[in-house]
Amino acid sequence: MAVSRIIRRAPITSEIATSANDIDYLSGYLGRLENPDTVLQYESAGRGVRIYEDMERDWQVFSALQVRSLALQSREWSVTPASEKRADIKIADLVTNVFKRANFDALTHSLMQAVLTGYKPVEIMWERSEGDIWIEDFRGRRPSRFQFDKRYRLRLLTPASIVEGELVPERKFVVWSYGGHDHNPYGVGLGNRLYWPVWFRKNGVKFWVRFAEKFGTPTAVGKYPPGTDQASRETLTDAIAAIEQETGITIPDTMAIELLEAQRQSSANTYADMCGYFDRAIAKIILGQTLTTEPGTSGSYSLGQVHNDVRMDLLKSDADLMCERINNTVVRWLVDYNFPAPAQYPHVWRRTEPPKDLAALAARDKILLVDMGMGARVPETYIQDTYDIPLAADGKPTITAQQFAPTGAGQSALQLASARQFAEQRPEVSGQQAVDALATNVSIATAPDMDAMLQPVIDAVGGATDIGTLGAAIYAIYPAISMDRFQTLLALAMFAAAAEGRLAVTREQ
Repeated sequence: MAVSRIIRRAPITSEIATSANDIDYLSGYLGRLENPDTVLQYESAGRGVRIYEDMERDWQVFSALQVRSLALQSREWSVTPASEKRADIKIADLVTNVFKRANFDALTHSLMQAVLTGYKPVEIMWERSEGDIWIEDFRGRRPSRFQFDKRYRLRLLTPASIVEGELVPERKFVVWSYGGHDHNPYGVGLGNRLYWPVWFRKNGVKFWVRFAEKFGTPTAVGKYPPGTDQASRETLTDAIAAIEQETGITIPDTMAIELLEAQRQSSANTYADMCGYFDRAIAKIILGQTLTTEPGTSGSYSLGQVHNDVRMDLLKSDADLMCERINNTVVRWLVDYNFPAPAQYPHVWRRTEPPKDLAALAARDKILLVDMGMGARVPETYIQDTYDIPLAADGKPTITAQQFAPTGAGQSALQLASARQFAEQRPEVSGQQAVDALATNVSIATAPDMDAMLQPVIDAVGGATDIGTLGAAIYAIYPAISMDRFQTLLALAMFAAAAEGRLAVTREQ
């Protein structure tokens, strides 16, 4: 029995199914790559992606896209260094400063148009500043001004090249392609799915307006007796026309005007239902749901929460895809210009997770760490990582007030202790008890200063013979009273009380 031999060969690394050998006749001619969007091919009448750009004038499309775009822009962004090395942190700081100066949110807002049109070019305005390469501005450009060639390179349509377009310089434009498949640089935006709902709703509104004009206003019918001359009939016609603008008219008593009332009022609900149906379809296409934009009468809180979770999934997807594109283009280009041959690159990202419920976490941690005695198995850094409260290093002073006491020159009124010493010396108390203790300490600490401030007033009261003499004495004493010491102690006490309140959750665990 013959045994076949398995011959292992190196993998084929070249691309086989390229756009150049696509048998589709719309795959490209004269060197340019055609957008495979079927709506643009058959319904745009040669206008191309402009029909998607014009959709932003539709109120429902604009509203839903704005909700989706602002949800992304409202999330905080940050640049994470490639490692904790000083060089990588320096690179991340540069990217952060450049993005802040050039308005990173503006870049995000511009790129979000790709969700509708499928692709969005944004021009990068580079500049030199003190030997470094910076970005002055991000300028969004209309997608209809650009196309791609068979090598997927971006080309700008100009008066000198309105068919093939001019090849744009490298590292000058960042393009985000949304949706699509088959390595299509044009993407497949939501305009492809929105075209027909928007078209039907727009025409439905047009017919609805005609219906309201025809059946909402009664039709005036003029009647005149037989044999009426032409001039009188024209007078009646003018009177009928004046009904639409005037509150009163005059006609001969031989003529009459009647108002013909419309009877088909049920059709108004038909148009309203149709337009509402397509409005919901548009919201569902863009946001994945409807209740966060149009609750209606059948919505519920629980169902609304489910719909909001759907929108959060879209938000996270938009943030991940867009940041990935920016990291692979703008971030790399900026780092390469300023740091030759970097080992690794930082990456920008947006925080899309909802904020933590610290009260619920504190209640849970108290049960686990204190009541169940698991605190000995949890690292000390857990508090800092979970609640974002920095912990003092060994031997470093803390902001916790241990006591207030009168001090002399060169001493601080707020006596500070190290975190570990304070934990060992102080019994476990609640946050409110700690604040009450601070109030008591403040009273004790400020007593000598209050006595010194009030003693001249007490002396004046004791030596006064009448109200007039007492008033004059107090007015004379008041400018000489110094409240600097008391104000300092009071400010320190308020600061310590605020610190106790912020750290109450940590202390009670």
